[in-house]
Amino acid sequence: MSLLTSRREPRERHRSSPPAIGRAPSLLDSFNYAFEGIIHVLRTQRNLRIHFLVAIAVIGAAAALGVDRIELIVLLLAIAFVLVSEMVNSAIEGAIDASTTSFDPNAKLAKDVAAGAVLATASPAGAHVEIDPGSQPKGATVTFAFRVPDEEDNASTVRLDVQFPTDHPIANVLVEEKPGWTFTTQTQKLTKPITTADGTFSTAVTEVSWVSAGGQITPGGFDLFEVFGGPLPTNTNQLTFKAVQTYSNGDVVRWIELPTKGAPAPDHPAPVMRLTKAATSSGG
Repeated sequence: MSLLTSRREPRERHRSSPPAIGRAPSLLDSFNYAFEGIIHVLRTQRNLRIHFLVAIAVIGAAAALGVDRIELIVLLLAIAFVLVSEMVNSAIEGAIDASTTSFDPNAKLAKDVAAGAVLATASPAGAHVEIDPGSQPKGATVTFAFRVPDEEDNASTVRLDVQFPTDHPIANVLVEEKPGWTFTTQTQKLTKPITTADGTFSTAVTEVSWVSAGGQITPGGFDLFEVFGGPLPTNTNQLTFKAVQTYSNGDVVRWIELPTKGAPAPDHPAPVMRLTKAATSSGG
């Protein structure tokens, strides 16, 4: 047999055949088409792959932090919303590319609007005032920060006020100096003094305020406001810090809402620090 006749043609990837004309696709055909669409966008669309990998990392982090069932459901719905929006955007772009072979300003506008819809669905998922890192061991003395995004289009963040928990106070709080910002603290007398390795504390910080002295968070950016405090309470699983963000145009956003069981996630949730099992020290 000659080399010419024994040569094999490369095999094409199997695709489901379209249904015969006049016949509606079966349920199995519909599932096959759907899975082929998902596989196609994962293989060809870089942005969707990025969203998908980030989603896996976020879900893993949520599982490690032990978020409750309601929060996990809300998180999964938000992730699904972003992924579906990205797939719809890819479908719109593909349909436009198939319908025109030359530059059309209306086609470009349609693509831009579809891409903007994806951005609009993805942005709110992370645009909250949050605590970084989001969890700490009970009883630890740690450094943590308030991560503050600027969500305004034409205004900068110029002030941040954070209320510290009074039902489970942190005995000792020190605020890190931040270039371009000044800070003040408010304290209150404790009904029961807290004794730590550093001494006995009869007062605790109830509020820290950062005010711009030339510094600011510009639109689309974020910044960190760090504090050092402890020991963290051992008789609760989380600490809630209510924050108020002030913009240069006078707008005020109050990050003070608490989640309610069975209700949608709040638009402006209060920052929460989750407290994990106390670290154990091993003798050397």
